[in-house]
Amino acid sequence: DRAVDFCVRFLLLFAGMLPDMTPVIGLWPGAARRLNRPEPQPPAAASPVGRYALAYRLEDMTTLLVAAAEGKLRVRAGSHELFDRARNAIMAELVEIPDWVANLVSENLEIRVGNAQRMLRFAELLEYVGQPGKGLRAAPAAGAVEWLAQSRAERLKTIFDRLQLSKSLLPHRAEMARRNPEVDFPRAIADAYAGVPKGRFVSLKEFLQWRTRTANPLLERAERFGARSVHLGWERETPTNAELELFWGEILVECLLGYLVPLGGAELGYSADRNACFALTDAGRYALGLRDDFEYGRPETAAGAIVVQPNFDVVFLKPYPLAEATIARFAQRTGSGLGALFKITKASVMKAAAAGIACEQALDALRGACGNELPANVEREITGWFAACRSITVRSAVLMECPDPQTAAHVAAASGGKAVLLNETLVELRDPASQSKLLQKLKKAGIFARLGDQSS
Repeated sequence: DRAVDFCVRFLLLFAGMLPDMTPVIGLWPGAARRLNRPEPQPPAAASPVGRYALAYRLEDMTTLLVAAAEGKLRVRAGSHELFDRARNAIMAELVEIPDWVANLVSENLEIRVGNAQRMLRFAELLEYVGQPGKGLRAAPAAGAVEWLAQSRAERLKTIFDRLQLSKSLLPHRAEMARRNPEVDFPRAIADAYAGVPKGRFVSLKEFLQWRTRTANPLLERAERFGARSVHLGWERETPTNAELELFWGEILVECLLGYLVPLGGAELGYSADRNACFALTDAGRYALGLRDDFEYGRPETAAGAIVVQPNFDVVFLKPYPLAEATIARFAQRTGSGLGALFKITKASVMKAAAAGIACEQALDALRGACGNELPANVEREITGWFAACRSITVRSAVLMECPDPQTAAHVAAASGGKAVLLNETLVELRDPASQSKLLQKLKKAGIFARLGDQSS
């Protein structure tokens, strides 16, 4: 009787009455459905009628970093959010993604800019320079220009290697990870996706129904140590099995739509009944630690997708997102969809060169998507514009003007190789940090320093 009372109180059983007034006790419908669920099965192969596979986050990051190289991306103190003008300028340059993809990943252009900025910071490719209130701005960090000059596959590998799931996904679940230190969440996520056959599209809904029950570290921990051992960061410390399945499903969806799809790790699709499906790519298996290498950005079967006109317009005859993202690096966007989407100008080429993009990269991108030979004048001018660009090195130094050659020689010798003679009486200290130590040393030798006129 006590057991029945307990089950009724906690909605495991319910009391009822038949038409003939006979009292009955029955299993609560929700519990009955759960207990009678069929055994989870791997999802069947899906046949998508629409597909999308561009690593648009990589292209967004590249666009933002190219803009940062120009030194015009001012950010707000504290939040480090881009000012509206800078953000809007970048939004206008982003490659378009289909509406059905944008709805699935829950990103508009503004969110994409913010996510690209966040991921660049995680990957240590973007930093903030200047002082709050005096022109704080986003700028490429050390190694960022070299990253921009790499191939797509190399850039993508760098992002995967630097981010990993622990940095890109788990910050959103920090409390959960902290309170369940015994669970290796990145490994568990990889194990869940490892069961998806290579090259096969599967229904996202069926995948979640399968993996939330068969590869769920939260359920496994609850079965082994009890539900009280699993902490989800909620006030209530004892989650139900249904909650553990739902929570793990949310994590798997976040990994797919917030990490793998934006970085080309999974190809999205939708079936004839408009249900979402996906296929894991080689890049995605690399990101999850399931393979050692991958290729990305190989030429697609889309030769003839664009026409480059003698007036430097780039006309798209059919959708080609990969080429669109590449051409945006060195051409000015003039439209969207199909038609004349870009115009190659001297200014756009110089902007690309400043960001580390090479001439052959630009020409190869045009040749790979163009069905005909490039117009001779276009190829000649692009080559000339890139060739006219030069790089100079800017550094700080301390100049010391001496009264005679003997004093100059003494100063250079006292620096221990950190200063050189520019002429008979002018010494350059190439390590400004050693200035104080050198001046103290010279003072003991009877050579005194005075601050020169810096107005010039």
